[in-house]
Amino acid sequence: GSSGVDGLDLWLAGDKLEDERLATEHRERFAQGGDPESLRWLLQNRIATGMALAEVGHELGQSGERLYDAGHLKRGDTRYHEGDVFYKWGPASDGRSVYLAFRDDRLLLYDPDEFAAE
Repeated sequence: GSSGVDGLDLWLAGDKLEDERLATEHRERFAQGGDPESLRWLLQNRIATGMALAEVGHELGQSGERLYDAGHLKRGDTRYHEGDVFYKWGPASDGRSVYLAFRDDRLLLYDPDEFAAE
């Protein structure tokens, strides 16, 4: 779409291109070396509730590993249903893995603030 402001559309398109370049760089750093900062950046900037499993995998640069025994992740949390499926990404080089829940192939209950820099 056009904003009607000279130069603004080009500036916005450039911003989007820069975001894509950064995302690609972080994806590669996480996929190749397990860089924890890149994983954190991707989780904070590229992932959102409602995304399909394939989209999340693309954004994180690798497919998640399905967990068939995720009862311990659901236990005590009434927001999760029996059929919800958890996938694991990682571990990153710092040993940390990320567990994300999906219902009907869509990411649920996702809060990017959980991955804010400490």
